[in-house]
Amino acid sequence: ELSRDCCALMALRAQAGEIAVERVVGPDLPPVLGDRRALKQVMINLLSNAIKFTPAGGRVVLAVVRDGDMIDLSVADTGIGISASDLPRLGDPFFQAKGSYDRAYEGTGLGLSVVRGLVGLHGGRLTIESAPGVGTRVAVRLPVGGVADTSQPVSIATFARAPRRGFETKAPFRLTA
Repeated sequence: ELSRDCCALMALRAQAGEIAVERVVGPDLPPVLGDRRALKQVMINLLSNAIKFTPAGGRVVLAVVRDGDMIDLSVADTGIGISASDLPRLGDPFFQAKGSYDRAYEGTGLGLSVVRGLVGLHGGRLTIESAPGVGTRVAVRLPVGGVADTSQPVSIATFARAPRRGFETKAPFRLTA
């Protein structure tokens, strides 16, 4: 339900940019114990970034699947991508990757920083995989049952390569090794 609401909220922006937005939802998704507004903000920030950095004619895919006692949520795009030198700083407040200077992009560079904090408060993990000119996949893993201890901030694992699975298939990308 939350993924549908977020895609509907971003639909006008995607249509204006001539970007296709798809949603892939796995079967039997349980409710996640967490703050609904915070999880909605995570999805909106990820979708917003994907749409912002994807040129006309591109695609954005939001996938939500269950993996045991975890929920894997990913947003993948066919956008401009992020260079290997910029990946380690993603999630730092006010940081915007150099690739974003190709066009006049609005924003403060706080979106991923907010996502990072909210995912950490929910005991989750954040992974970013990207390559310039190919696109970016941001993946979030959240425990279904919530988290008892949120004392450690979440780190972001980054990979400087193209997403492992192209957009030829709508099958969700499984994030576990």
